[in-house]
This record gives sequence, structure tokens and C-alpha cells, in this order.
Amino acid sequence: MDSNLIAGYFKVKRAIDSISCFSQNGWEVDLGDTVSDFANALTVLQSPFSCSGDSRGRYSQLNNLIIKVDGVDCGTVGNVNVEKLKSLASPSPFGRGAETVVDETVRKGLEIKADRIKIRSPHSSSNRWMPKLKGLFTHEVNSILCPTGREYEAKLHKLCLYEPGGFFDSHVDTMHDQTHHATALICLPHPHEGGVLEVQSGNTVKQLSFAPEQDEAGAPLLKWAAFYTDCTHRVGTVTSGTRVMLQYDLHAKEVTDYSECEIFDSYGRNRHPSPPDLNTAALAKLESLLHEWFAGNDPTRIAFLLRHRYHSSAAVPSMLKKVDALLYTSLLPTFNIHLTPIIIHHQGCDDGGEEDPPTIRAYPLDLRVNDSGSEDSEKDSEEDSEDEDDEMNFEPQVPNGSKSGPTPPETVLVPASKSARIELVKSQEYVEHTGNEVQVAEHMYYAVALVVEGVKGMGETAAR
Repeated sequence: MDSNLIAGYFKVKRAIDSISCFSQNGWEVDLGDTVSDFANALTVLQSPFSCSGDSRGRYSQLNNLIIKVDGVDCGTVGNVNVEKLKSLASPSPFGRGAETVVDETVRKGLEIKADRIKIRSPHSSSNRWMPKLKGLFTHEVNSILCPTGREYEAKLHKLCLYEPGGFFDSHVDTMHDQTHHATALICLPHPHEGGVLEVQSGNTVKQLSFAPEQDEAGAPLLKWAAFYTDCTHRVGTVTSGTRVMLQYDLHAKEVTDYSECEIFDSYGRNRHPSPPDLNTAALAKLESLLHEWFAGNDPTRIAFLLRHRYHSSAAVPSMLKKVDALLYTSLLPTFNIHLTPIIIHHQGCDDGGEEDPPTIRAYPLDLRVNDSGSEDSEKDSEEDSEDEDDEMNFEPQVPNGSKSGPTPPETVLVPASKSARIELVKSQEYVEHTGNEVQVAEHMYYAVALVVEGVKGMGETAAR
């Protein structure tokens, strides 16, 4: 696993350890009408979380490419030898917490890792045709899922097979490093039924079938789909045949100047799409609300939860996914903003009578990022790893009255969109006690927030 992901894990854990369940430090989380207009404007912002297509009208020659595994001929893209592939494959594992396990009650399938696979032309022993397959989806994926100013780099991760009875329950993909934003799938046109892909983001669900089809000339179609790694998805049960997929990781390429860059496609056309009218109106409303917020005498900063999942080490502008990048780049010219990973702490108490109202606070992690996307201060990597042997037991201790971090409490967090991405990292339900001891329920969530500190040119509203 990427060393930055491991270091980030321990930073999050230490932050949780330092939070007192009775501390009033940190940020206020406003659930009332004060910030409801902000929440409504943020909820309107939309961008696609998946896309799909096929090889109709192009790339018919790709069906003739030869697939080899460990040097063994396994047929062609358009006519794969499934029996040979199965003989060379192993059961598919999946991530469960910090472990990688095989459990056929959750996932039943086979796979072959990319380093064993070669795809080449029948007229050449070169592997140069491998990238041609990626051409099926790269232009559409970069246009639909990738923010303006960036492109995704596709890397073959593995080949997956689902035989009759094969399936994969609802899950989100494991991020293989901090730049891993999305997954792309190409289904080889081998006969099968079932195995429908269901992808969900928030309350929106898309179903994608890879059932074999032919184009107008009778050539087998290659179907593909792509979606963000934080989308919940499942593979339905295959009822006949074998579903054969090539799975790619899509990695974000960093940019040097995120605030001004544009991107051009391979034909030199400027690809800088304007947001839909609803997004334009929502962003204008949000900017107006922020001007009103900072026009008063109260210097309170305001923070919004981002829509997508980001590892703590990737909470930087150049790593934002499309809708979050749209929000960031829209506010950047006018407002002083920065990104920060946070822990949201939700606690309720029950003294045997009526349950007290819950206490909700947010605590920023010490990973500050400036407007250019670089960290204001860097922690020594050795510091992050030197205590790893002592940190492996993920059971946070919550000391009473401990400090929660350097950020002052005059920041209000807007829960915002119902589809904002938060991840449960610790949970303790009410525990029955004897006598008069208070029962405490506690939940902690990880998220990334965009903090708006004030209007540019109007002076700093608060010290970082």
C-alpha cells in the first residue's frame, strides 16, 4: 500500500485519540435554519458520478488483439478462451478493514493480475496495443468525470471472471494510492447472462448491463463503464456463461497551477465546459450568501463538507473530483479558502431519564493546505511511522479535557448536501450500566471540508 496512505491512517488515528468526548473546542456544527440556505445551494450542485459506452462505429480491430497470460495464448479480445483463463486465475479477494480476505459469501469470482497479462496485435509481438484498449473510454471519462485542467491516467489492474453463481455484494473500491480516483471496466464480448453492474451515489442508482451485442457489421461490441472509487456498487449474480472484465485504475494527474489551467483534447479543441445552468445559479447564490455572511461584524469562518472521499494525504486542490473542484475553483477568485480533513464527533448521553440532546463538534486535522495546493508545513515522515508498532490497535482512548488542535472554535460547519461524503471511523452505542452511571453513545466520522475564511482583500477573518 502507498506509504502516504499508511502515514495518513496514523494521523487520523492520533487525531481521534486526542479528542475529548466532553471538550467544547473545535468547530460548531450547525443543524438549524441559520445555514439552511447554504445547505440548499450546495445540495443543488451536481456532476455525473459514472459514465458508460461501447465500441460502436470504431475500434472494431480491437477484437482481434491476442490475450496472453504468463505467455499462454488465451484467445482474442473478441473471442476469449475462458477455460484457459479460469485455469490460470485465482479466487478474488476483497478488502475488509485493514485485511484482504477471500469470502465467497460476499464475493465469488476469479481474477488475474495485470503484471501477468499481455495484449498484442496478431501481427506483432509488441505490447504496444495495450493502450489502444484504453482509448475506448479515456476521452469520455476525461470529459465527464475529470475536472477541467486534469486528465486521468488509466492503468490495467486485473482481469476478472464471474462464472454462473458469481457475484460481488455492495462495496466501495479500495484506493490503491492517493491519486486513485475512479475505476473503469471493459467487458469482453463473451456470452453471459446476469452480472448487471449497479452503481450508487447518494440516492441515485444506475444499472449497467454488459450483455453481449453486435454492431451493424456483425462485430462484437466492447462495452465499458467508469465510476468514482467512492461510489457504492455491486455485481449481480451471473446466471449463465462467464462475465469477463478488464479492470483499470484511473489516477489523477497533478497540475502545477490549478487556478488558471485549461485542457485541450488531442485535436487541439479547448475542453473547458461550462457548468449546467443549475450549477451556475447555485454557485451564484452561494457566493451571494458568503458575502452576506462576512458583511457583518462576526468574523466566524464557515466550512462545507465535500461531496467525495479523499484520503487525508490527498486533501489538496489538485486532487479534487469534479463537483468539489467546481466548488473550489468557483470560490477561489473571491474568497480566502483552504481544505482540511476533519473528524466529526457525535455524542449523546442518557442518565436514565430523558435522553439529552446530542453534542456535535468537528475537529480539523493538522494538515493545512494553502490556495496553491501545497502544505503550509510538512510533518517529518519518520514522525508518522516511528510509533507504528504501538499504534496498530485501532481502539482510540479519549482523554478527558485534552486539546483538540490549534484551530480556534469560531468556525461553523454546514452539514450541507445529504450526499456529502462522511465515513464512520469509530462507534460506541449506549451500554447498559447499573446504578446511576450515565450512558454515553459516541460516533466519529472522517470527512474533508472546504473552509471559507473571508473575502479576499478584506483582511484575514481569523488566524489559521
